[in-house]
Amino acid sequence: SWAQVGEVLGVSRQAAQQRQAGLLGRLGKRIGQTGLFKRFTIPARTTVVGAQQAARLLGHDRIGTEHLLLSIARREEGVAAEVLRRAGVTTGDVEAAVLARVEPGGTAPKGHIPFTSEAKDALALALRESLGLGHTYIGTEHILLALTATPPASETLAELGLDHERVKAEVTAILAESGPERGG
Repeated sequence: SWAQVGEVLGVSRQAAQQRQAGLLGRLGKRIGQTGLFKRFTIPARTTVVGAQQAARLLGHDRIGTEHLLLSIARREEGVAAEVLRRAGVTTGDVEAAVLARVEPGGTAPKGHIPFTSEAKDALALALRESLGLGHTYIGTEHILLALTATPPASETLAELGLDHERVKAEVTAILAESGPERGG
């Protein structure tokens, strides 16, 4: 919902809708060419939108895996957020680790910000992670699993003690505890 998008971006529902109305459509066209984006849950979509906002705030002209990771870390709900909480990893921990790896850019770019090849690979890998778990959707947990295998986010997550095996075990446990309706 636009309220959720606004929450991720730190603005009102109306402001989020006005700012980002075309973004989901543009992202859907780019990613949706393979049918991938239509599988994304609303929280996963807002994570992608939040990654663009993170790139913009850092003055970067590309959306990388580090921006996807920042967006996931800023979420308060969802399976990926629960994985981070259970691992004792805070938003501040992720932000500090990312900022230690990437240099802030210049002025915030205007308009569309493209994905890096690594971020595209991570989003494609999220689909494979989803299918590997027998899911028909792509949620924040699948994006987090994909980020454990895609640099530079994978290196940041490893520094924070989160490798693929640990994240997958946590995702599996959370979904088993709460049922499949929790996905995303």
